Amino acid sequence: MRLNVLTYILPLLATTTPVLGHTIFQRLSVNGQSYGFLQGVRTPGGEQANSPTTDLTYPNFACNTEHWTDPSVIPIPAGACVGAYFSDYLAGPKCLPFGDSVHPVHPSHKGPIIVFLAQVSNASTTTSTGLRWFKIAEDGYSSVPDSDSSRWASERMIAQDGWTYFTMPECIAPGDYLLSVEFVALHNAMERGGAQFFMECAQIRVTGGGTSAGLDFVEFPGAYSATHPGLLIDIYASPLSTYTIPGPARLQCPTSTPPIHYRRPTATRTTETQLAQPAKDGLPLYAQCGGAAWSGITGCAKGGDDESPLYL
Repeated sequence: MRLNVLTYILPLLATTTPVLGHTIFQRLSVNGQSYGFLQGVRTPGGEQANSPTTDLTYPNFACNTEHWTDPSVIPIPAGACVGAYFSDYLAGPKCLPFGDSVHPVHPSHKGPIIVFLAQVSNASTTTSTGLRWFKIAEDGYSSVPDSDSSRWASERMIAQDGWTYFTMPECIAPGDYLLSVEFVALHNAMERGGAQFFMECAQIRVTGGGTSAGLDFVEFPGAYSATHPGLLIDIYASPLSTYTIPGPARLQCPTSTPPIHYRRPTATRTTETQLAQPAKDGLPLYAQCGGAAWSGITGCAKGGDDESPLYL
């Protein structure tokens, strides 16, 4: 009898890997300077690291479960072009036996990308609960497709291999902030509670800038209503002419407001910098511990799986 290998592989993947098609915000770039995976970014960990949140009352809604934290604080000049990178696995797409065809997220998961800031005394150590958040950027839906046929923010992110871009408002006061980058998948949003939120937070320090500490503050949980037209919507209704992004109004600087970037800057070549090396005992579980062109730590943290090709 001929055995089908998928009969055995698929059940194993269902119990040992993150959910296929979901996504995690996990690195930043600033004016084309890309920081390493998980540097200064608080992310979930374990087998469900890329699972969404659907409960609008979830206590950790602002930044998700902060399983893996890095003490780095990313410096961002006010007015800079900031890139946020999403992928379906921690530390980027993986060499799965059948390929990683859903990096950075499954194309059926369409929706907006929203960016919030909360000023804190110390970005490295302040917890994400009880903070006041204000919106600085958003990208939603365009009834007229882009040159690459993108309509949704998620489609633009996919077209850029996981990157989405925005401008740090030039009037933001200098200091430490938590930066929440949130992708909302609306493929199941035709029913109440069907919107899926994928969000993580970066630890940043704004330099230069002005005096604005934000406007139209909200708290998480509590900022969203399950019946908001941007969260309770059938995106497959034909035709979808407009879309209302949830949340408060975006901060706009009084003068000389810079454009919001959703595309990779063409005049700046992306390079990479390392603020700090990972802990000596290895990377967090399920992050990259080797692989082609990898020059960092090659061992996983205690309890990880150094040998399985699913995590290399």
